Amino acid sequence: MAVAAVTRRSSPRRRVVGGIGNPTRHPPWRGSAPVSRSPLTRSTRSREHWRDLLGNSQDDANGCEANTTSASNCGACGVVCPTRPGAAPTCTAGTCESTCSSGFGDCDGNPDNGCNSLQTDALNCGGCGVACPAGPACNAGSCAGAVSCRTIKQGNPAAPSGVYLIDPDGAGSGAAFNVYCEMTTDGGGWTVMAYLRANAQWDIATFTNSGIVGNTVGGFTAGATLSASAATFKERIIIYRRMIELGVDLGTQWMETYRQDGLATPYSAFNVSTGWSYRDSFGYADATVNSTCSHGCATFRTLGMFHDSEVGFGYAGTQGGNNICWMRRSLGYNVGSQRCALLSGANEGVIYAGR
Repeated sequence: MAVAAVTRRSSPRRRVVGGIGNPTRHPPWRGSAPVSRSPLTRSTRSREHWRDLLGNSQDDANGCEANTTSASNCGACGVVCPTRPGAAPTCTAGTCESTCSSGFGDCDGNPDNGCNSLQTDALNCGGCGVACPAGPACNAGSCAGAVSCRTIKQGNPAAPSGVYLIDPDGAGSGAAFNVYCEMTTDGGGWTVMAYLRANAQWDIATFTNSGIVGNTVGGFTAGATLSASAATFKERIIIYRRMIELGVDLGTQWMETYRQDGLATPYSAFNVSTGWSYRDSFGYADATVNSTCSHGCATFRTLGMFHDSEVGFGYAGTQGGNNICWMRRSLGYNVGSQRCALLSGANEGVIYAGR
């Protein structure tokens, strides 16, 4: 009887290093933690955010070569964050982002097109939204030739209300500075001295700076800056952005005084009481006004009396704060809340300005 041949399979030979049963200690590779391995084990532990650039997780010799939180491997190997104009690429939580370089700003809020140069961009000169008038260029963050809000409006009739850089004395020794220009009311071109948004702001001194220029939500005043500059004006205006009279919303209304002699006047004389003529949004006008400081002009509460009590006309202006006198429209003198300007809501507030 024939005996069947028996085939024996040898069991896998174990590689013994450092003694039987002792694990092999492999050195760490870049991006990997040291791993202890027995001869029968092939496991790999990588630190978080590291990946094998070769795509071979079983290739121990390669290790983990790339940090996937870097701009060159953002979220995954080979994902390179783009470099956009005026910005440096960064990687945050596996997402590509851009950080504006010094002297640049993301003025349109669109990170995909990079950052604007605040040194040369005439629409964002020295800061986002600070526009130079048509014609003058932006050089080193300053507009050339913008003397006032009025010249900006004349150079660019479509210029919107906002913060602009002006240099009233041009090549003189005075430094350029930011102002808020009101560009819509009665032809626009108004340099704003005060933008009041709360009752307490009526009591701010006329030639005082407060708040941040351009903060039309919280309010601001720029009396100190304007009065110390070479800026001049010929007309003053008070704009009541939302006037309420006997419960009726009259929208935006305004009253102006302008110099009878037509001469330019420094802002330090914004509170001069005589030499004015008057007109307003209701069509009332008076060529001569006896006094515009009949109640004092030290604060915005009393500076707003733009016409005194004369026969046939009567007071017109802000008396005692948010108590708007317009005697030619009726109601008399102290009308209180029967006629007032709303201050704190959207599209509300009271503006004092010159041009």
